[in-house]
Amino acid sequence: MGGVVLCEEQCEVSFELGLVHAYFPEAYSGIISLVWNTDFQQQLNTFSLNRDALARYDPLSITVEDTVFTWPTNEHVSDHTTERGDVHLLSNIRFHDKSYFALGTDFLHRIKLRLKARGTTYVEVAKNPRFP
Repeated sequence: MGGVVLCEEQCEVSFELGLVHAYFPEAYSGIISLVWNTDFQQQLNTFSLNRDALARYDPLSITVEDTVFTWPTNEHVSDHTTERGDVHLLSNIRFHDKSYFALGTDFLHRIKLRLKARGTTYVEVAKNPRFP
């Protein structure tokens, strides 16, 4: 599957009303900064990304027991316009309650299951139906 594994312990994935949210402890947030070479923006409450370097932002994964949930990069980034009219490309990772981060996908259309015999179950979380 590749990508950045955000969490393998004390993580949680929930599905509800067309939404999927993954929660992971603050201790794991440094992995994102290290791999993506970007800082967490306190004023935006997320990571501001470089639009010209999207290829370097690996998919994000969270492991819950023997199941790996993966978010392709274009499923967790979007444009955000500030009150001053500045446009930022942001990940939808948000910091909550000064204790954990959440990665969400809205309007979940499907979950693709990839099962491996005698191994890990992979779940690709994607909302865009054009993906194979």
